[in-house]
Amino acid sequence: MKRRRGVRNGRRKVALALTVAALVGSLGISVRRSAQGTQVAAELANLQREERALEAQAVEEWIRVDSLESRERVLESAAELGLRPSMEGEILYLPEITAPSSAGSAGP
Repeated sequence: MKRRRGVRNGRRKVALALTVAALVGSLGISVRRSAQGTQVAAELANLQREERALEAQAVEEWIRVDSLESRERVLESAAELGLRPSMEGEILYLPEITAPSSAGSAGP
């Protein structure tokens, strides 16, 4: 009878030890996954912040392009270079000419 109690106590101790080991192992895995999740979340936040900064920069560049291609800006730049708008008599319109069919080909 004593032997049976000893076997039962031994089995209980082993079962308790295995339960504690499984609990400690699962807590370790949970902590590691939580740390990885926190790291991924921080990286995602950094990428989103960088994306917003790049979008703001792109908007600023488009505004700059729009301002540089405006007629007023072109006329200002032309004046700084000593250029002036052409007068009606200074514009020469050339007639539309079609190239001969043999143009550009090597003849015999």
